[in-house]
Amino acid sequence: IDVATRREVWQYRPPLDTTNAGPNPAPGFLGRTRIATDGASVFIPAWGASVSALDVATGAVRWTWQPGPTASDTAASGMFRSGAQGVAVAGDTVYVWAWHYLDAAGVRSEPWLVALDRGSGRELWRYVIPSFSGGVLIWSGPVVHDRFVIAKSASGDMWAIDRFTRQLAWKFAPAIKHAAVTGPVLRDGVVYLDSGDDYISAVRASDGQVLWRRMTSNAGAAENLLATAYRVYVPGGGNGLAVLDRRTGRLVAEADQPDRTWDSHVATPVAEIAPGRLIVGVKDAAWAFKEP
Repeated sequence: IDVATRREVWQYRPPLDTTNAGPNPAPGFLGRTRIATDGASVFIPAWGASVSALDVATGAVRWTWQPGPTASDTAASGMFRSGAQGVAVAGDTVYVWAWHYLDAAGVRSEPWLVALDRGSGRELWRYVIPSFSGGVLIWSGPVVHDRFVIAKSASGDMWAIDRFTRQLAWKFAPAIKHAAVTGPVLRDGVVYLDSGDDYISAVRASDGQVLWRRMTSNAGAAENLLATAYRVYVPGGGNGLAVLDRRTGRLVAEADQPDRTWDSHVATPVAEIAPGRLIVGVKDAAWAFKEP
């Protein structure tokens, strides 16, 4: 959309969703996917799985990656269902965080971290975490810190893969209590996340060392966290918003949307529109405030 005129410039429909449920697969699905751009191209992941590189100005498709059948697939259509959930760009590489069913019902699934050539979409390598869990176990995208690509599952588990040696560098594995569908947030060498155990955790990106953990009254995050220079914002599952000190994890504030004439359900991540000025969407309105 052109910001000045508010008019549509282009639109994109991803490839059909790969499935073994008959000859008429559904349209590609973009729910909760995380896109990325290098300024010239925008990289769009979708259920299918697929990732497409589009020209930012025109929407023309430069390339599309799809994984194709794998050795574990025994589906009549040639492969079981997969979904590309989020991408990150570093140098000449696009990193894709995806899931793949190992049976038709998704009782067993595995996460993939896939590296693609940024210019051509050619698959460079794939790191597979074998038979980790069931269902759609990824709802976020990866982040890149130095030589590590860091990705998180809905269980709260988080892996750092060395993008040069293609080996696991470290793993963060909390004691899960609930699904944690939000992604990791990286700031100044620290990853902040809802770890699925009623805590918000801060983990050092270089070695996986836990720096602090803090419980909030919302018992997790419903939308992605935001890390500013001083604070971490946690949009809760109800109408609450928790604000933590980024360095120590100290609870700075917990607040509800102040205008009670509106439904105060927190509906979006928090965005920093200027230094020290934040905005978040609630069900019927937007709530803007100064950083506490």
